Amino acid sequence: MLNIYAHCSLWGEEFSPAKAERNSGMPFDEKSEPGEIATFGRFRGQPLPYGSAKLILREGGERGKLIDPEIISFVAKNLHHFRKAGATDIQIDIVVAYGGQCNLEMSPEFLNSVASLGIPLTLSCYEDETLRED
Repeated sequence: MLNIYAHCSLWGEEFSPAKAERNSGMPFDEKSEPGEIATFGRFRGQPLPYGSAKLILREGGERGKLIDPEIISFVAKNLHHFRKAGATDIQIDIVVAYGGQCNLEMSPEFLNSVASLGIPLTLSCYEDETLRED
């Protein structure tokens, strides 16, 4: 059994999530504007020297596609808006929590769609004992 979580991370010294949201029409799930006072992390209590955002692509569930192709298409259509808003670091992060054995199958279509974005893909896996089927 496994749970899959995926998100698109955006970052840049001048990146404005609000501007990217206006241009793309899609609200981010988490966001911080440059200069905003940080509430956690190493800049806690200080103005952030960068802007960042997270767009959740998939949250939980088991089996099926890693990420819906429509969401990859949305990211592809909006990369120029994200960059125009100052994003210099854009990547897709997939985190897989598994119980027992972790096997992932990625279709050629999925791999091609992610590769066509021209951005990094990070895949992290960790064992979650609560997901074991004994």
